Amino acid sequence: MVPIESVIRAGNVDFPTPAAGPTIVLANPLSGVPLLVGTVTDRTALRRRLQGPGYTTLPAWRGVVVMAASDELHLAGERSGFVLRADTSVSPLPVGVPRIPASLLDSVPATSGSLDLPRADIVELRRQMMATRRGLAKAPPLGRFTASLRLARIVLSLGLGPEAHGVLTDLLRHDPAAIDDPQRLALLAVADVLSFRPSSALEEWPANWPNVRQTDLWRGLAEAELGEVHQAAPLLARAVPRLLDEPPLPRAQIAPLAAETLVAGGDPKAAQAVFAALPHDRGLDLAHAEALQAEHHPHAALAAFDALIRGPDLRMAGIARSRSILLRYRLHRIDARTAAALLARHIYDWRGSHHEYDVRIAMARLRASAGEWPLALAGLRRAESLLPADRDRLRQVRGELFGRLISTGALDQLGPVATIAVIQNNTGMIPGGKAGSTILKILARHLVALDLPDAAAPIMHDLIARSSDSASRARLGLGLARIEINAGHMKRAKAALDSTASSGINRELAASRQLVADEISARQGGAESLASLARSSDSSALALSARLAARRHDWKAEQDALRQLAAIEVPSTGPFDARAAGIVTQWASAASEAGDTAALARLRALYLGRLPPGHDTALFDTLTANPAGQGTSLSAALQQIATIEQVGAMLDPIKLPKH
Repeated sequence: MVPIESVIRAGNVDFPTPAAGPTIVLANPLSGVPLLVGTVTDRTALRRRLQGPGYTTLPAWRGVVVMAASDELHLAGERSGFVLRADTSVSPLPVGVPRIPASLLDSVPATSGSLDLPRADIVELRRQMMATRRGLAKAPPLGRFTASLRLARIVLSLGLGPEAHGVLTDLLRHDPAAIDDPQRLALLAVADVLSFRPSSALEEWPANWPNVRQTDLWRGLAEAELGEVHQAAPLLARAVPRLLDEPPLPRAQIAPLAAETLVAGGDPKAAQAVFAALPHDRGLDLAHAEALQAEHHPHAALAAFDALIRGPDLRMAGIARSRSILLRYRLHRIDARTAAALLARHIYDWRGSHHEYDVRIAMARLRASAGEWPLALAGLRRAESLLPADRDRLRQVRGELFGRLISTGALDQLGPVATIAVIQNNTGMIPGGKAGSTILKILARHLVALDLPDAAAPIMHDLIARSSDSASRARLGLGLARIEINAGHMKRAKAALDSTASSGINRELAASRQLVADEISARQGGAESLASLARSSDSSALALSARLAARRHDWKAEQDALRQLAAIEVPSTGPFDARAAGIVTQWASAASEAGDTAALARLRALYLGRLPPGHDTALFDTLTANPAGQGTSLSAALQQIATIEQVGAMLDPIKLPKH
């Protein structure tokens, strides 16, 4: 029997023999695995057991027997012998990988300035790893330095970052003097990158490492793992040749991260160099899709993202789904509200920290664009607790959205409950000075609108305490006094005015404060203040006098105040606006309460034809209509009653203009 020797070439394995015959395919009777059998016409045979990607050879008495674990493998008979290759051109298995001589693994000096990770097939690397481990175990404690570095390089070539980290750390137990060795630190930093410990990698990479491209590569990868794409992209762009020169297994781990970072960092040209060098690397599919979007091919990018969603890789599918949703929004296929709802539904498809950070910020911005401000800001507050490492950046985004809510006037468009919730849940975002005072005033106003003056008063006290300007204090004291009046606390209202009194304020503010002071006095029974309000030529004072008279059921005094107010506010000709209509309708109500039929008839003659259609006109018509007397027919009386009931059901309470 003559043994057949194997010859490993790039991409193929050759079994040279001059007696090569036909090849056949059998099934292993025990496992069903395909057996590729190369027959021979003499007694030559492959006696060695070989192993590689997708195949294992079995020792045979005649010919060649290959146990195939992949449908792509094909054993072909040729004139020179048999050739084992991957029978596909899309993504061929690297069946034949050049071996690295064992001597080369021992020949790398510790201070060469190069990591020199060995390149060999997995079988050879594992064999060398076991041999090096046995040698390391036999070495004396202070003689393990070289063997430990050799073992770490082999383990890193297998893509095993945590294991290499353990080897390099364990070395210090036997040789503490190696703690600052540059070669050990560089290998340790590479192990940290492959173990997803980027902060440690940046700290451990030795300063002044002579190989600049290696420094750029591994520091760039560490920055990329931290999410600092704009810092990482320039480093990685310079290190693309170094990246492509790494051993296949660690390169398969770092190439997708590098390509995605280059695209996100605005350098798709450098990413294209990676794509061109690794055309069959399916790990780059997400970066391919993102590059299409970055290069303004949105429809092609959308199709690529959708294909990844249906693929087997959970990370790619989760990230691609969020990219697809956002791209559909930018293409106006869905609105902001729908996009935010879809992101919320799929936010846990992939929980990579940087990805989740990006998705939660995108959700908040979409909800803000849709006018869902409470949901947008509440979502960011929740994200701060879920992603503590990104808390500061999330607070910055929340502050930006809160500022936009204020500057665009959107806060004034929210309802009272939503406004209160937004402000109270984001009190840390309220700025100082006039802008912050405006926000707190809005909060106080809505609390009053919800009949919660006792909750609004402490906010106004806080505003007064924060203000150092006398005019601002006087204005805030005026607001607090009005809140206390609405709550029925006259003494507190007077104290609010007294504590914020100032002589350095303008005439308009001083007049408003005096008006509120007169109201407090009048509500407390001060006759002089009542008379002063009734004699005033100021419309705000007259409106206040009318309201106070109505509270006392003094209908004559209310009519007098409204008559004077109408002389100022109601135009002598033309149709009325809502303000004028409210004044004359309230006047008619006071005359009706007083039973002053002459005044009602005069008001009807003067104003009914000038009132605009609406609630005020319907009420005015009912109030000033002649009462149903003895001569009125039953049908006319019933019609008048029905009209009164209809008006009463549809009207809101009458509100006079406030000062």
